Amino acid sequence: MNLIEWRKMKKMENKDYFHIKLKIGDKFLYGTQQIGQVETKKPGDKINFFTVLNISNKNCEYVLSFDEIKK
Repeated sequence: MNLIEWRKMKKMENKDYFHIKLKIGDKFLYGTQQIGQVETKKPGDKINFFTVLNISNKNCEYVLSFDEIKK
């Protein structure tokens, strides 16, 4: 993942709005530790984030994903 895409990733703070603000395929950060990575990680570092798999009614199914930041 390139650095610009990483810094622009959605930062979610409330699970109640996942089904409204996200769509299938979206990548997002959730929680203080994940969101805090944006300020500390640099190219070459490993990162983790969530990827939305499915949205049904008010349920949002997502999986933890891993990548490396590239320039």
